[in-house]
Amino acid sequence: MATIRCLHCGSPMKIRGSRWECGYCGDFVSISSLHPSEKAKLMGAATPTVQITVTVTNSSAEETPRRFSRAELEDMVRR
Repeated sequence: MATIRCLHCGSPMKIRGSRWECGYCGDFVSISSLHPSEKAKLMGAATPTVQITVTVTNSSAEETPRRFSRAELEDMVRR
C-alpha cells in the first residue's frame, strides 16, 4: 500500500476526519484539496479487512474439531 506524504515536508500523513494532518510539520489540509492520484491512494487505504478466529471447545475427546465454511462464519457474524 502506498503512503500519502505531506506536500511540504514529505512525512507520512494521518487522516483526521475530513482533513489530513502531518505529524512532523503540523500542516493540515482538507481531503478534498488532494490531487486525484492521492485521493485514489486514500480510497485504497480505507478498505477495511476483517479477520475472525472462532475457538470451539469440546468436552468429548472422540470428536474431531469442526471446520466452518466461509458462509457459515459470515452467518455467525451477521447474527
